[in-house]
Amino acid sequence: MCSWLTALGQDTGLEVQVPLTDEDGEVCQLHDHRPQGPEAVCTIQRWVKGQDIVDDGEGHDPVDLPEDTMHAMGALLGRIHCHGAGWPRPDGFRRPQINWMSDVAELEREVQRGCLNRDELEILQRTVEVIIRHREARGEPWGLTHGDFRPANCVEDNGHFKAIDFDLCALTYQLDDVGWCFAQVESAEMRSAFLEGYLSATPAQTDFERLVEGALIAARIRLWSWGGPKPGALQTECERYLSGQRFLSGNSTSSGSV
Repeated sequence: MCSWLTALGQDTGLEVQVPLTDEDGEVCQLHDHRPQGPEAVCTIQRWVKGQDIVDDGEGHDPVDLPEDTMHAMGALLGRIHCHGAGWPRPDGFRRPQINWMSDVAELEREVQRGCLNRDELEILQRTVEVIIRHREARGEPWGLTHGDFRPANCVEDNGHFKAIDFDLCALTYQLDDVGWCFAQVESAEMRSAFLEGYLSATPAQTDFERLVEGALIAARIRLWSWGGPKPGALQTECERYLSGQRFLSGNSTSSGSV
């Protein structure tokens, strides 16, 4: 992650939390501070000036932001993704890769708790399988992602928006970042403004809206599998996705069933 942050700042001019080197020129240090368990990997990163655009306490709750803010956030993420897709990763560079089927499997505990029935879990499994096939068929961009891109991890400084907290940076389909952000953006107008900004900074993609819908479903499942509340819209979105109905903008247009 540290090498990518350094390159991201140097190559794009974006202000990010660039790691600082120690007296030996290293950006990471190992600290054995626990009686048991692995050593902790620590870095010191450059401070990024800016004001929070949402309250810290909002977490993953729905947000309400101006459309121009969403547009700027989308353009920012697009620039990050363009670099993350094309940056030549050095030997030994490793980041987590997301396993969407494992996220679904984690929800078996919700069946045991009575919060999810077996038929509903099977719909989630089938939906994720279709999403994966669709992403592969459409060639969705694969590369480095922020991993936790949402309003709480963006700051604003004199009209300039900056992303912070890259610690969950992953190697995955890049629209996962968009889905993760949209899990707390319910307004169709806000989503549209974000995507307009995103597409202003990235190449055009075939069947883009459906790819984003798949990423949103995957994000809702991941949040739930990590211990978040049951997403109220998830089951309906899965059913509409499987039947080829659009839902991202609140419309019910069809894209053809799968």
